[in-house]
Amino acid sequence: MLRKWISGYNLVAYLYMLQQVEYSTRGFVRWWGRAKDFGKVERRQKLKWTGKIRILAVFTIIVAVGVAPLTLAFGPILLPAILLLVNAGFNLAQKPVEIHMTRRAARILMRHDAKKIVVLGSYGKTTAKEVLATVFCRLHSRPEKRSSQGATKEPSASADADVVCDVKATYGNENTLLGIARFARKLKGNEKVLIFELGEFRFGDVRKLCKMIRPDYAVYTGVSGAHLDTLGDLDGVVRTLNEAREFVLRTHIAVNADNKILRQQPAEWYFSEHGVNSSKITGLQLSYDGSRFSFLGLRIKSPLLGRHNIAIVAFAVFFASRVLNMKPAEITKNLEGLEQFPHRMATRWVGESLVIDDTYNGNLEGVRAGLELMENLPFKNKVYVTPGLVEQGKDNAKTHERIGEMIARSGVTKVYFMQNSVERYMRKGLKKVGFKGEVITVQNPLDFYENLAAIAVGDQVILLQNDWGDGYA
Repeated sequence: MLRKWISGYNLVAYLYMLQQVEYSTRGFVRWWGRAKDFGKVERRQKLKWTGKIRILAVFTIIVAVGVAPLTLAFGPILLPAILLLVNAGFNLAQKPVEIHMTRRAARILMRHDAKKIVVLGSYGKTTAKEVLATVFCRLHSRPEKRSSQGATKEPSASADADVVCDVKATYGNENTLLGIARFARKLKGNEKVLIFELGEFRFGDVRKLCKMIRPDYAVYTGVSGAHLDTLGDLDGVVRTLNEAREFVLRTHIAVNADNKILRQQPAEWYFSEHGVNSSKITGLQLSYDGSRFSFLGLRIKSPLLGRHNIAIVAFAVFFASRVLNMKPAEITKNLEGLEQFPHRMATRWVGESLVIDDTYNGNLEGVRAGLELMENLPFKNKVYVTPGLVEQGKDNAKTHERIGEMIARSGVTKVYFMQNSVERYMRKGLKKVGFKGEVITVQNPLDFYENLAAIAVGDQVILLQNDWGDGYA
């Protein structure tokens, strides 16, 4: 308690905490309540001195200095309170700007003639968006620049219109009102297809986004236990995602039929690892460098790992052929541009060890897909690294015990758990199934990941799945 009070005069720590919880008062207060030493909150990342953070810091200092005697006496309580008040004031002042930006974006998108596709779900959105953007790019235009890891990059201001792909997708994982509003302002107006990734953190989020975008098509990637702290349960997740159906005709909806919840939903196209509707995939081959299969007369090679990634590639080919009327040669050429995406089943070799980085994953279906991949890879030694999942709501203990059971049945020989509040549940699951391998607790995650080469010794595969921000315990 004394250490918490002494370290409680650390404004930088509070700024970092607020940034990590995405400026959520509720998330900040929870973290502040359980923190034991504010001098040690920056364990995985460092504070990013953005414009907003600088403004919050300056005004917090001004107020704190204005009540200096109280700050000196009650700093560990008063400093975070002042910061939260300044943050609330900033949000209030920013509201008119946000309204102006979103209304302007809505006008831009309403006038735009492009086919507008929204991608939504509990997981797989960014990968799906990038796959669609790559496959749909017309060959008469030079494809837009992509990063070395494959994520869509914002084009430079000097980019010539005739060398920009006629397909545009939202950048990275920007899936909020403001992010999409900024994206809309940079459109040239001659795009043929626009692809939007939608975030769903609270009830009504999808409805607000669709009201601004007015989409023509919707692609559902999957439903799982994500954001249960705000959405309650899986029914809440489905209800939120289905807000898009208020704007999109059933005949323009595609769902991932590999997901048992989505396959029960009404749609025009059902895509899965077996194909799309009655069009079937044949000759499937899986390995640690991707997949190969035949579909619609094309022999497809994809660098995306795992059986779960086959479905979206197949749908992209199907939609390009049947809806966009692209020629087989165009589709084949564009498929060559597919790349793995950062922290989403991305592979690299460290010595003789294959490392699969899936640290962006944060849901049970992703865990299942990763462990299924591990089970089928031809390595004798298989290492699994995870801190578990966040925002699992009332199913937290049950979900993590289930993860432990899945690990034990997957052929994994060694497990690294990050030391946190859910580790005991995963260990319980391992014990329940009778796991015989080695289990190690990691106390310093950042140090562990930075020195991964220390465990990457010999012929083995190492799967890094999910990562927690410092705001979770």
